[in-house]
Amino acid sequence: MEKSTAIRFISEYRFPVAIFAIALIVGLYLAVRIVMDLIYFNDPRHQDQTLRGWMTPQYVMKSYDLPRAIVDDIFEMDPDVPQRRKMRFIAERMDLSLDELTVKLREQATLYRDSQ
Repeated sequence: MEKSTAIRFISEYRFPVAIFAIALIVGLYLAVRIVMDLIYFNDPRHQDQTLRGWMTPQYVMKSYDLPRAIVDDIFEMDPDVPQRRKMRFIAERMDLSLDELTVKLREQATLYRDSQ
């Protein structure tokens, strides 16, 4: 019994087919993440949120639609440091409450948006 053309192709080119399959899976995963972020952050309930302790600078960037440089400046962060720290630790380091930090963030966001 003869193998089908597709099975023969896959068995003959296992490595390239495996690499292509992995690249396809990673690409689909990233595309789904992008679409989910677009849907989530286009909902008005998730825009310009009051800061919570669990939030990260990355989340704040998306919620306020601000560039990283602005967020780094507001939170007095080193641009070379990954943005995985939680807002409760950033506020504590800056000796501010989350509410005070929210006010500062909103003021700077308004200034940035007005300058655009």
